[in-house]
Amino acid sequence: MRVKAKASIEDKVREIAESKFPDYSYVFENWTGADEAVDKIDLPAIISILPVGGRLEFRNGRVRDRENCAIAFIDKVVRDADGDDNEEVYTAMKEVAGDFIQALNKSGYFEPIDDEVRYTTIYESMSTNVTGVFVELTLREQVGRCV
Repeated sequence: MRVKAKASIEDKVREIAESKFPDYSYVFENWTGADEAVDKIDLPAIISILPVGGRLEFRNGRVRDRENCAIAFIDKVVRDADGDDNEEVYTAMKEVAGDFIQALNKSGYFEPIDDEVRYTTIYESMSTNVTGVFVELTLREQVGRCV
């Protein structure tokens, strides 16, 4: 018998993406699966990459999850896009990333992200011609479950 877990960090990120960014497709997958999915979805898209790890914090009779995450924001570019084409797309996706992080902060699900967040630019590195950015951050649950 499988026990249903409480809403995961991924569930919360999906909820924010789908409710606050309805014009964006949402994918939760590893990089290989995301690459395959991008061919089948409408762009632009928000891609939550399977987490590489995290920590469980035990304090005051509660356990909270702290997950190391990568979230990509991508859109289509023309094949063999030049620097100006790519810049236009990754700059727009960088703005969406900032808006998304602000939505994470306003959600009440996570401790505020109030420091620098590293981003990496993606240039046509998937099978579909896309450009964008991905951010790396640690999401820390605001409220944990009782143990």
